[in-house]
Amino acid sequence: NSSDASKTCPAPMFVDLATGTDFVAAGVATKVRRYNLGADTWTASATTFATNVVWLHRHGGYVFAACGAGDSIQRSNDLDTWTEPAAQTANCLTTWVSGTTTNLVLAIDATIKLSTDAGATWGAAITVGDATTNITGLGVAFGLLIIGKEDGLYHYDGTSVVEEMVFRNKKYAGNCKALVYHEGFLYTHI
Repeated sequence: NSSDASKTCPAPMFVDLATGTDFVAAGVATKVRRYNLGADTWTASATTFATNVVWLHRHGGYVFAACGAGDSIQRSNDLDTWTEPAAQTANCLTTWVSGTTTNLVLAIDATIKLSTDAGATWGAAITVGDATTNITGLGVAFGLLIIGKEDGLYHYDGTSVVEEMVFRNKKYAGNCKALVYHEGFLYTHI
């Protein structure tokens, strides 16, 4: 759409949400744009966020938008109207099933928090690795929560955070942003 020509798309993903009409969503500046597959059109959400959307994640019947430290997590079940389920900020989100519990997981700075009620309440912050380096990505592999940071890769089993590898000499904010598990292998970039 030509009206998007001057905007950035800071969230590095597209997510889908079937809500009567199948939609695909993308974070574009301070809005979430939704693509209606049937109508072949893009439309901006009614809600404008305080800062740019940096991460989108589908969890159950909701899509969550993370805007970093500048705005609380927002949640929507229609990709048009967004609400703040709890005053929490995040750089990235994922869903992790631990035993029989489905967790929505957020990361901000060097910590993670878990929610079992779609973001309405959150557990205590859990520090991952060096408290001076940020978490850059979250994923799930081998039944574990995988946590990528600027300088390392970690996993969380529901009890302990375990260091898998560190690369302090290659510290970079783009490290481990995408964590993809496929056919027994975990892929990321460093």
